Amino acid sequence: MNKENQNQIISSQSEQIPGLSTDCPIKQNEKIDLESNSENQDDSLIMELLNKEVMKGSELAAFSGMSVPYLWEGLIPQYGISFLTGASDCNKSTFLRQFALSIANGDEDFLDIPLNIRYQKVILVITEDLAVNVAALMNKQLQIFPDKAILDNITFVFPASNIIKRLDELLSKGKVDCVIVDTWTDTFTGDSNASNSVRAPLHPYNELVKKYGCSILALHHEKKGSEDKDPSKDNMLGSMGIQAYARVVLQMKRDNGNSKKRLLTAVKGNYIQDCFKDQSLVLEVDEQTLILTNTTDISIPGIQKSTRI
Repeated sequence: MNKENQNQIISSQSEQIPGLSTDCPIKQNEKIDLESNSENQDDSLIMELLNKEVMKGSELAAFSGMSVPYLWEGLIPQYGISFLTGASDCNKSTFLRQFALSIANGDEDFLDIPLNIRYQKVILVITEDLAVNVAALMNKQLQIFPDKAILDNITFVFPASNIIKRLDELLSKGKVDCVIVDTWTDTFTGDSNASNSVRAPLHPYNELVKKYGCSILALHHEKKGSEDKDPSKDNMLGSMGIQAYARVVLQMKRDNGNSKKRLLTAVKGNYIQDCFKDQSLVLEVDEQTLILTNTTDISIPGIQKSTRI
């Protein structure tokens, strides 16, 4: 969905954004475009850095001019493992499908925040839903994407086992911008409350990142009863080793004051400024199209205003 079409369906809100601190430089009502800091970086140099296990400080310093490369600017890195978490029935899978469609469509932005797409390809691993149900839900979301050929840019995987092997085989045939795992919880076996047990199964995903230069976004469940708590990375199910391993953790929850609204919050981000973590994106879901729109005017610290019209 291009910028012009998005702006036609996004309405700004003037109410206080939940959790926004008064001294945060992010402006609530200043409508801006966001200029990407992740464009025009040398992929070959980045891949060299990803796969070089031993180097001198002087060699590392040679990369000092690089900024952190983002797939979803300021939030989801182009290289690394990120998690989306949230209570049940708050449109987490809806969010992930729409994210995949936006990448496949070559959109400039997703929910008003820039996308830095290189390949326009996605792998979407689905463990909880059957293919027949996913087809019905995807067809609803496709209503706002006129070019149905974009579906050829998404590879759906409905795995029974050997997910890492399957992903390795698929990635060896062609690079993708993002591997989405919905849900990672189903691919894990072991004690979810033991740090060593949860970190070990994440290592192979990290090796895929280094080998193929992609972003991995995985869905993970929350603890029972956390839907009424404030956004926090501690709401994630299982050991804190999961959140510690992830570079970014996004949390989605229902807005108790409005059944159509969802709050998306960065509850952990190694590369995200704290004031951005102090507020939530207020999203609205269309029940007919299952499309989420951002109703919050937002800027990201460190990202300049765009000159695009």
